[in-house]
Amino acid sequence: HKQQHHSEVSEKDDPQVQSWSNTHVTRELLLGAVHSTPHERQTHKPSSFQTSLKDAQTPGCGVCSRVVNSNPMYPPRLTSHMGTLLSLEGEWVSTRCESRQYGMFLTRWLHFLSDGSSWQGQYDYY
Repeated sequence: HKQQHHSEVSEKDDPQVQSWSNTHVTRELLLGAVHSTPHERQTHKPSSFQTSLKDAQTPGCGVCSRVVNSNPMYPPRLTSHMGTLLSLEGEWVSTRCESRQYGMFLTRWLHFLSDGSSWQGQYDYY
């Protein structure tokens, strides 16, 4: 029986570890953009990412479990919720740096105004 010794501070005493362990972690997979022409896909070098994929085993993700438990004969039923009002009003920001063509990166800040038809945006390229 071999014991491994680590630092003397336990995880429960470390405030950084404690706050991290109380945080809900979602795993996402980022893949390079796929060329739209099938015969170009073998040599295509992506310059941007596709929309990220969420881990199918994410707790509390109803859409994830319906997709995982589906097949071509029984596709997932992804229903919309009628009567739910969607409001974009407020500020929205990028959750990570987004990749764009030609080695560019982008972060976005959008502010949708209460009139329902106006918005402001700031796009920062790196």
